Amino acid sequence: MNRYSRFLLLLLFLPVFTIAQDAPSSIMGDVPIQGEYHAVLLYTFQVDRGDVPAVETLAFSRDGSMLATGASDGVVRIWDTRSGALIRRMKGTLRYVRKVVFGPFDQYLFACGADGTVKTWEVRTGRLKDKLEAHDDIALSIALNPDADMMASAGRDGKLMIWQRKSGALYKEITFEPGQHINYIEFSPNGKWLVATATNYEERSEDNPNMTDDVYIFNAFSWQDTVRLESNDAERAVFSPDSKRLATTEFRNIMIRDPFTAEVQMTLEGHRSFVNDLIFHPTGELLISGGDDKKVILWDLRNGNHIETVDQHKFMVTSVGINHDGDMIASGDEGGWVYLWKIDLLDPETGRPLKKRRTW
Repeated sequence: MNRYSRFLLLLLFLPVFTIAQDAPSSIMGDVPIQGEYHAVLLYTFQVDRGDVPAVETLAFSRDGSMLATGASDGVVRIWDTRSGALIRRMKGTLRYVRKVVFGPFDQYLFACGADGTVKTWEVRTGRLKDKLEAHDDIALSIALNPDADMMASAGRDGKLMIWQRKSGALYKEITFEPGQHINYIEFSPNGKWLVATATNYEERSEDNPNMTDDVYIFNAFSWQDTVRLESNDAERAVFSPDSKRLATTEFRNIMIRDPFTAEVQMTLEGHRSFVNDLIFHPTGELLISGGDDKKVILWDLRNGNHIETVDQHKFMVTSVGINHDGDMIASGDEGGWVYLWKIDLLDPETGRPLKKRRTW
């Protein structure tokens, strides 16, 4: 039996895997994307058909061969992006996984969750290597700087913790204002800045039922609070690849800002409800977002138009990701489903896929 035959048998009997034919008919095959970009659905799969946990977070490995997912059942799983097969369930749970991040050279995988810890696993074996008792409450987010020598964690206890990655020693602790929960953190690609979004629950009252959200930008060397941007429901904030723009969620909209002047350069309107996650394409020309309206939208940042809306998720989209080459997109939802797409470049004159990919 050759390798191709064995692969077909694997698809037939793998319990969590659904090949493209089982996906909704409207997304089988190629989905045209206006302009230079073109998407092809590779497959969909469900992380666990028994408990049906929600996909809370996902991340591609550096080489793009693996996709890590963290779910509401507290389990971190690693998948083969070429086949959708489950490679490994990491040993030890987090009670509710909030963020997963691959380390340098894909040797380690980091995750944080509801028990307030940050855990480190060996990717090859799934062995738990380290466990940091990082927060007194839920650890909501983690991030590695580009050099991967520093790791930051943030939690519902209002603390931003900066760790030396290799030793696990605490380098810096920053306490936010009373009542603030730090929702999300991310380093800028140039390594100079860290952005954090925070919600202040103490400011909610009968007269002001809405919670206030702020975006903080810290100098990643001095760890001073450099910029503070007021926002309406900015649970996510991400830097562009050149670190010169900042995309923030604003309820159902997305704002593209100058991160240091707070000038709004572009407003992206298209989602019908909360935007839960967003990420820049490595070119900086595209932005991918997912939201409560069960949609994944690809935005053209050259003109602010949405290039394509993928509305085949049957549950709220909780997370989106893109590989480092920029040719593969993943989206996860509350029903435990993951969709994986391949992006091709189109010849602008003929509309046909280009044989040679762009080098970002």
